[in-house]
Amino acid sequence: MPNSPDLTDDRLQWEEVVLVPDQPFFWKNVELPDNLPANELDSFLEMMLEQTSPFPVHQVYYGYYRPAKGRKILLFAAYRKRIEELVGASLDDADLVAPALLSVLPGEGLDDKAVLLRFGEGLSLIQMARAGEVPVKIVSRLVPEEEEGAFPESVVEKLYAKAGLKREEGKEKRLFGPVFLGWDNKQAVFRFTPENGDKAPVLRKGGLSHSASATMDIRDKEVLAAKKAEKRRNAWYLRALWVSAAALLLLLLGEGVRFGADSFLEAQQTEVNERQDRVEKIQEQESFAQRMRGIAENQLLPFSMLEVVNRVRPDSIFFTRAELTSDLRLEVVAETANSDDVIRYESALAEAVEISDVDILNQTLREGRTNFRMRLTFAEEPFQRFVRNGSLPAGSSGTLPEPSLTTEPELDLPGGEE
Repeated sequence: MPNSPDLTDDRLQWEEVVLVPDQPFFWKNVELPDNLPANELDSFLEMMLEQTSPFPVHQVYYGYYRPAKGRKILLFAAYRKRIEELVGASLDDADLVAPALLSVLPGEGLDDKAVLLRFGEGLSLIQMARAGEVPVKIVSRLVPEEEEGAFPESVVEKLYAKAGLKREEGKEKRLFGPVFLGWDNKQAVFRFTPENGDKAPVLRKGGLSHSASATMDIRDKEVLAAKKAEKRRNAWYLRALWVSAAALLLLLLGEGVRFGADSFLEAQQTEVNERQDRVEKIQEQESFAQRMRGIAENQLLPFSMLEVVNRVRPDSIFFTRAELTSDLRLEVVAETANSDDVIRYESALAEAVEISDVDILNQTLREGRTNFRMRLTFAEEPFQRFVRNGSLPAGSSGTLPEPSLTTEPELDLPGGEE
């Protein structure tokens, strides 16, 4: 949502932000494994999405919120087409695209409160934990057109019932959008529209950092990385341009005594501008070509392999790591509470036409759980046919569900199933 022109606090730097109602998202609290390397976090979260999302990863927008302390992460995702229908505008030009939940994190001043957040046509109930921790419950509803007021009592009661929460006096906080995001000394400041139009806008300094907000951006991670790199290049070009301009000015001052400063400056500036335009065009074309090659060659192949192996995976087996070691070989680290399922799974994979070889390695038993590593070699022609067709081979079961644009999200938290 673009910034309002009436924001007059000169200390704040306001950003071009698009916030999306919480209703289309599904949420999951994820506890990170011990000693997970920082450079493997994105791969781990994509694997979690692959196992829990009703849609393939390349069909969803996703992000996550990671508090400064603790091992839990709030992972969230939504069907791409639904987000594009709700926003109705290009997401490329915004500084940040995130769910409206962003505006109440990390929860400073909201400890253990039930926050009612009205944004657009959606109304969310967010049960906060202590400041700096992931929320305990998140439920959302679209507010029917016939309901009056920003917080219709009938809708609020349904949200509390759905969340299994009891209303307590003094434990409820109401916030009303639109929401604008600014920065004050690297701390996020959110501006809420008052429910009563006669009142002054509400400014809330929540303590959210730049890095935490960046991980909540739901756009394609490759595109975000490219935009970040482009911003760094532009900053470098700007610094180089200032240095060049300073050097040029000194040169002109020296030459102006002999040849005339005005004509020399015009000629040099024209040449700098022409070269800068050519450099920027070449850099843009090279960056675009590299991104397209990377996406085409690397992005979808591991997910196609995971789709094949997930087709027959028993419910007791969970993947903790997957690595593409060659064009047709995938290594997976997994664990299960039922060691018999390892044998069943190996037999089922061996019968898959897309897989030519299955090796179970390093199978160990520790604290009642079986850990093992699995090396899978894919048969080139059947697997490439599967990738081209984008569907399961004849005789196989398993189809992707059609998206329901009216399905209300459920919070998938340990111990909090509805």
